[in-house]
Amino acid sequence: RRRWRRRDHVVADQRLVAVGPRVELATADDLWQLVPGTLPEVFHSGDVAEATGLARWVAQRIVFCLREMGAAEAVGKHGNTRLYRRAAGPTRDAAA
Repeated sequence: RRRWRRRDHVVADQRLVAVGPRVELATADDLWQLVPGTLPEVFHSGDVAEATGLARWVAQRIVFCLREMGAAEAVGKHGNTRLYRRAAGPTRDAAA
């Protein structure tokens, strides 16, 4: 036990029991194919969460990956929410 008030235990070992389907992402456009539904021209992570049916914290990670791959670009903010749009022109991968 780690804490005196809670009955929580430390996991001693983990094993990989199965491997799911494999998806190869070679370009930024491959990432966009993973986002189901349609997004508005200017979107935020809440729009991605709604389109995918996932929690907003997961959608924020998706948007981070889209931005880092050059598939989306930041265009501003609305309050504390960052706004993005699909990147125009060649992506980082296409230029390499």
